[in-house]
Amino acid sequence: MASVHRREKSPFWFAAFYLPDGRRTFRSTKQRKRGKAMEIAIAWSNASQLARDQRLTEVQARRVIGEIHAIATRETMTQYTAAAFIKAWLDAKLPSIAERSAPAYEKATTEFIKHLGKRAEVPVEAITVKDVLSFRPALASRVSAGTINQKLLIMRGCWSWGRA
Repeated sequence: MASVHRREKSPFWFAAFYLPDGRRTFRSTKQRKRGKAMEIAIAWSNASQLARDQRLTEVQARRVIGEIHAIATRETMTQYTAAAFIKAWLDAKLPSIAERSAPAYEKATTEFIKHLGKRAEVPVEAITVKDVLSFRPALASRVSAGTINQKLLIMRGCWSWGRA
């Protein structure tokens, strides 16, 4: 069972709950209001219980984090598929590049999404290095080394944007 407590010299409420290995822990909720802090504590406790029962999946963990984020900020977290993420990056990038470069960016992103196939619809965080590295040999049979490097450079910019 989760609970919330105040600590001396801290304006924030702390959540007390059991970790999956059975240890009791106290974590700052970074909340000044007891009600919000309790909601976060309950979410952490529920996730911990799922993990203890070996039923916590990555999807559930992301859902819990999303719920906590919504409680704390009153905003929902953006969940992107790989294709949606790439398109969002391209939309953000196009205004800042030369007009002559835009077609190369559009073509590189379209080809990469096509290369991913069905994996383009998985969450962006599920895209692996293997997915990206397999893009190079797929291009090698059709285009020159310089063109491959240009497309990879464009896609590197996309993935760098995701880390920011």
